[in-house]
Amino acid sequence: MSPSSATFNLSQQEGWNEKLKNRDERFTLFVPTNDAWADIRRTMPSAYKKLFMGLFAYHVRNILERHMIANSAFTLEDLLSLTTNATVSGKNIQQHRLNMTRGKVYFQARVTQSFGG
Repeated sequence: MSPSSATFNLSQQEGWNEKLKNRDERFTLFVPTNDAWADIRRTMPSAYKKLFMGLFAYHVRNILERHMIANSAFTLEDLLSLTTNATVSGKNIQQHRLNMTRGKVYFQARVTQSFGG
């Protein structure tokens, strides 16, 4: 995540992003774009303000963990064929169906930071 991204700023609440440095774990994080956050800001300004003010880290953690697939390393081909995922929810792994736009998953692959992996 880029330090200029809204998601990166949210991930710093209560040190949530520190878990990404664990070399014994594998994570795939689908990072909402700044455009996605701008849409939330426009359509749900009160919710946006509460998330970004830093007082509701519990909700931020839940949102970010719903965008994370844990304990697996994926190739692009794997991701394209994926229809369900395991997301982190506290200490539990929960299965969720991936929501797709008209049956397609769109990826914009880019590595902005690597923790030596």
